[in-house]
Amino acid sequence: MTTATGPGGRDRTFSWRNHYTAIVCTVLIGILLLVLALPSPWGLGAFELNQPPVSIVSFEFNQSLINPGGPAVILSVENTGSSSIVNLSASLQLQYPYVMDFPSVSAASPLEPRQSASANGIIVGPYSPYCGSVYNWTISGTFSSGSIFEIHTTAPFHCPPPNISQEPTLVAERSL
Repeated sequence: MTTATGPGGRDRTFSWRNHYTAIVCTVLIGILLLVLALPSPWGLGAFELNQPPVSIVSFEFNQSLINPGGPAVILSVENTGSSSIVNLSASLQLQYPYVMDFPSVSAASPLEPRQSASANGIIVGPYSPYCGSVYNWTISGTFSSGSIFEIHTTAPFHCPPPNISQEPTLVAERSL
């Protein structure tokens, strides 16, 4: 222990033990912050840069299904995070929430980073989406680590272009 005179003529006591304790605490706090930022079961994963773990690729009519009760739709999402997803569902916020599950996403078949998955559904009732309108979605799921996520996002509803049959064009040949 060393004694020194500080500003104003006061005695200050310096201790190497206090100095090393401060250094160790600073290093431990730095390591803890680093671990929380890493994509791992202990960290925040894909959220470290405010990037959601999934994004909507498309929300559109499913032309292969005809249903008189309401439109058949396809929702496609992509895993934009860095962890595998083992459970995934999306809720379209119409008059009432309409939930779409992704049966292809499971613990046996996880959605890996940069992969896409689609869910098909039929929206029954008077509250159908309109072409070109933007709709609110809540997407929730579970990472392979067991941690869960929920994001709120929007997506426009895309409709196929109308089938316009074109009349054949007549071309006249010219003879010389």
